[in-house]
Amino acid sequence: MRILFAIWILSVALAAKSQSQAPLRATGSIALLQGQDKATREWSSPPPSYETGQWIFHSISGHLRHWPNILYRNGHSIVPGTIAPGILLYHGRPESSNPPLGPEWVSFDPEHSYLFGRSLYTYVVRDEPLKVLYFDGSSASNMKTGTIDTQEILLHGEIREGGWIDEYNRVKELCKWGKEFGIQGFVRMEFDYEVMICDFQQGIHLVSSLDLLPVSRENWDPPKKPTAESVLLRGSRSGGNCSRSKCDEESGGPWQEPPTPHGWKGTLRPMVSVGFEAIQAGNWHNSAPGVNGVTLDYAGMVSFFDPKYTSLVRMVSFFDPKYTSLVRAREGVDRKRWRVGNITKEEAGLFTSELQDVLAKKEKGSRVRWDAIVRSVVERHAERLEFLSDWLGDDSKNGTYIIKHARRAVLTMLSPYLTVTSIPSDHKTNTIWLNPTIHSCSTAFTAHLPVNQFTPQEHRLKDAVEIVTREIGRTIGLIWIDAFDSEDVQDEQEQRRLLTKWKGHVDGLMDWLGWTEWVKCKPACNRYEMCSLPSVAAGSVRFGSVPELVLLTEKVGLRSRFQTKPEPNHHKPV
Repeated sequence: MRILFAIWILSVALAAKSQSQAPLRATGSIALLQGQDKATREWSSPPPSYETGQWIFHSISGHLRHWPNILYRNGHSIVPGTIAPGILLYHGRPESSNPPLGPEWVSFDPEHSYLFGRSLYTYVVRDEPLKVLYFDGSSASNMKTGTIDTQEILLHGEIREGGWIDEYNRVKELCKWGKEFGIQGFVRMEFDYEVMICDFQQGIHLVSSLDLLPVSRENWDPPKKPTAESVLLRGSRSGGNCSRSKCDEESGGPWQEPPTPHGWKGTLRPMVSVGFEAIQAGNWHNSAPGVNGVTLDYAGMVSFFDPKYTSLVRMVSFFDPKYTSLVRAREGVDRKRWRVGNITKEEAGLFTSELQDVLAKKEKGSRVRWDAIVRSVVERHAERLEFLSDWLGDDSKNGTYIIKHARRAVLTMLSPYLTVTSIPSDHKTNTIWLNPTIHSCSTAFTAHLPVNQFTPQEHRLKDAVEIVTREIGRTIGLIWIDAFDSEDVQDEQEQRRLLTKWKGHVDGLMDWLGWTEWVKCKPACNRYEMCSLPSVAAGSVRFGSVPELVLLTEKVGLRSRFQTKPEPNHHKPV
């Protein structure tokens, strides 16, 4: 459910840039090497450059949430799940249409479906949960830049030329592939969440069929000639009733001004308003738990960040007996541009086989709520790290005051793991005294878990959580070594040196973690404003991590409704 929005987004003159494929960042490594690394590293040693655990962790944190998946659009994981009974799903079609039989698309929000027609069909998930497969990232966005990669690799083992726009065939192929495993739908996200439903006669029930008010197309400037995107919309999103040749003969497409209902007074909603409200609906799912009613089974999560996919790593062996160097193929490439399209056919087959094994074996696993554990870690540390970074960089206060409260913040973060025996006699030259503290911090969320019940995928998730918590503990521990007696430091120059050093530690950790909780509008939005990330257009993309302040009021001109609010010096986005 994406193409009409793409045309709309172009109509309000948002810049869009095409992008060539960039290979996946080489974050993997030989599993054995990772295990040796984990066992032999001192607590104060940084993680190896080829580590991927933080990105597996990051994927879980962002699943089913709009904000992380609009920022990092190219997905890297596939997860089985269910949609709960009682959840409503919506399908919009042109007037005088018939309800779909399948396969077709539905949305979790009627604002999304309204884009595709004023005949709105509402469905409810029946007595049993609907079995689905979730593709993360902006996996419902038809773009050449990597958003469709995981689906292409699953179905074809490679990225096909033009496969990014082959949407109607894709839903049929996915449903055919998933039938063996009882998959009834596929959850994806563009600017809002949707489900590819394979059979509308199974698992869901039609609740209502309504002919809604038409939309005014005043000041709406649709394409004069049919485009690949508009043909895709009319063909696949209308049940395949419009062939390319037939659509090409239609001069104006389906964009004629609809008749105003008899007796109606006042104006109808403008088309651009409908598009904006669909975007706003997507933003409702920015925060955890994300889209409502979907539960993911992390015991079966399959990730391209798994280090076993060695073709996604450029490995250069230096014949030094001390080490093997893994050189990251994506060094210097923006995280938002990582994609999985350069995986070898052999390893693409390995990925598909792993997913098929997960779906066929139906292992229950430990039933650990990995998403809840990940969210607990993020909730505990995100605001504190952001505060510490800002506080350490505040030059408006004297060094003694900043150090006092920075030390207190660090002590607060370590407090659950510091005991009365954690008092060193020589805290700077001998750091062994922090070993128990950092170990407790690293394993606090995982030490008690029933590892004997884990699936292979869950062992990977446990490692990812411990990699993240260890690095948080390591960074705060390094600061604590200095901060332990820092209140005795009176020299202003030495104080500033410590603050600069500590800020470097914190900022480096935040960059390594890459949490989207830190991507926000600062100051926060005022009344009648919404903070939104640059949005997606079909076949192209505005890459960026700078959110925009969007005016919600109808008083704004049509072509400025999705533009940054004026006064950029007053509202500085970060």
